[in-house]
Amino acid sequence: MKFQPPVRIEDANEWAKFREAYMCHLERLRGTLPAHVLELAYLEGIEDGLIVEVSHNRTEHRLKLVLRCGYIQIGYYDLVLLYEDVEISLEHERVLAQLARRTPADCSGYVPEVYRFELDVTEDGRIEHRIQFHVYPEQAYLSDWFAIRCRTLRWEKISRPSHIIPALLDRFPDGPSTE
Repeated sequence: MKFQPPVRIEDANEWAKFREAYMCHLERLRGTLPAHVLELAYLEGIEDGLIVEVSHNRTEHRLKLVLRCGYIQIGYYDLVLLYEDVEISLEHERVLAQLARRTPADCSGYVPEVYRFELDVTEDGRIEHRIQFHVYPEQAYLSDWFAIRCRTLRWEKISRPSHIIPALLDRFPDGPSTE
C-alpha cells in the first residue's frame, strides 16, 4: 500500500493527515483517471466489504471481483469490479485467493473484510487498484493486501437485501493454489 494509516488507532490528528494526503492524491489524479473510476474512491460502504466471488480469465486478461458492501443505514449492495487488460502478480493473486478462500462456505466464523483501498496510476498509464483486508479478528491492525493493474476498470452496484453472502465451496475456483 502506498498510503500507510496511523499506527496509533486513537490518534485523530494522524488520521486526519492520512485522509488529507490520500484526498490530495486523488485530486492530482483528476483528469488522469477516468471520472467513473474516481467515483469509486468516494463510494460509501466499501469498508467491511466481503468477497462474494472472484474469477480470472487469463486468456482474455479479465478479472472480476464481487464484494458485498454497505451497512444498514445505506443498504447493502454487491460492488462488481470488472478489470480488463488486467495484470496481477502471482504473489498478489495468491493473496486474493487466500482471502477469498478464508471465507467458509457457510460464512461461519471470521470472514476477511475490506479495510481500505487505494486508486493510483502506474508509470505506463495503467489503473492500479490496491485493496487491503482485515484478516485477524484479534489483531485487526494486521492485514493483507493485493494490487490489480488494468487498462480499463468498470464497476456497478447491485442492490442486495442484506450483508449475508451466498454459500460457495470456492469463491475463486480458477485462482492459483494457496498451498
